[in-house]
Amino acid sequence: MTNPSDFDPARDRYLNAKAFAAPSTFQLGNTARGLDWVRGFSQKSESLSLAKLIPISEKVRAVLRADAQNPFNFVRWNNPTTTITDAAFGKVLGSAAGRTIQLSATVRLQRGLSPKDAPNLPERSPKDAAKESTKVAQFI
Repeated sequence: MTNPSDFDPARDRYLNAKAFAAPSTFQLGNTARGLDWVRGFSQKSESLSLAKLIPISEKVRAVLRADAQNPFNFVRWNNPTTTITDAAFGKVLGSAAGRTIQLSATVRLQRGLSPKDAPNLPERSPKDAAKESTKVAQFI
């Protein structure tokens, strides 16, 4: 198997073209016309997200966010050309997109309770509060 970190598509072929030959006219070969069973380099996928919640006031919060696909900018080679009659047979002709970063900023407005609604809220016992914190800890 070819090592993707040492691979240079200008110099290297992924498949040895000399190991394959097109059959003569009206003859059957021993493989398919297109080598759909040939697999290219293993594909990996990394994503990274960072977010910061910034309180502006009691009911207004800003969220700054950065999302990155392929954050380490690894080269992701495409699969090799597998049509035996193609002059580029066995060559890798391209790669996937490099690092992509998306930045966003949003403002969140939260509806709050007015002071006159506060006396109508049910009381919460310390036991209920402990149960809720346990649920949150298990989720994280």
